[in-house]
Amino acid sequence: MDRDLTRKNLASMIDHTVLAVETPRQDIVRLCEEVQREDFASACIHPFWVKEMAPQFPDIRLCTVIGFPLGLSTIKLYEAEKAAESGAVELDIVVNHAWVMDENWKNIAEELSSFRHVLPEVTLKLILETCRLTDEQIIKLSSLASSASFDWIKTSTGFAASGATVEAVRLMKSQCKGGMQVKASGGIRNLESTLAMIEAGASRIGTSSGLAILKEFGVKRGIN
Repeated sequence: MDRDLTRKNLASMIDHTVLAVETPRQDIVRLCEEVQREDFASACIHPFWVKEMAPQFPDIRLCTVIGFPLGLSTIKLYEAEKAAESGAVELDIVVNHAWVMDENWKNIAEELSSFRHVLPEVTLKLILETCRLTDEQIIKLSSLASSASFDWIKTSTGFAASGATVEAVRLMKSQCKGGMQVKASGGIRNLESTLAMIEAGASRIGTSSGLAILKEFGVKRGIN
């Protein structure tokens, strides 16, 4: 384990996430309270909850998902605008996989550019589903996201057959230009997998196990 990594630094790399559809209101509130207490990077919640949570938790960053989890919505830009108006400052946007399968790179590029044009101040992350993609497709999508000035490229929704892998993170990291970074998400539930993703090049981790990961970190460092 990197001895320079602190508990605070680790927390600042985690998007503390709850996207299960059966999550009740009190669990969304608890998640936001945990983000506030632990200084996680953000609370990642469905757009449905953003407008209600934003005034209750003005001191945390709210992240939400757009076109989730399939990317095939025809109103993604409208959804993104409404989410930003409601208080989301980070948007994790699912790529349109129909266009990926058709190799319609032009439409993907235009869609990504439209998000950046309409939302110039919002942190934008493009969600791939790397378990469904070839290396060539991952490289192409990473390039398109970078050209559209996205801030992050993200491995997975967490709703597919598998999530983040070290190999996918390394490949995506190798294609990052213009300051774009990698977010690893999907199946990251313990400290070992978290540190493996960070070592591979991820600088943001999407997980619903943030508290458990911090606790495990503290135990290993002898500070809990």
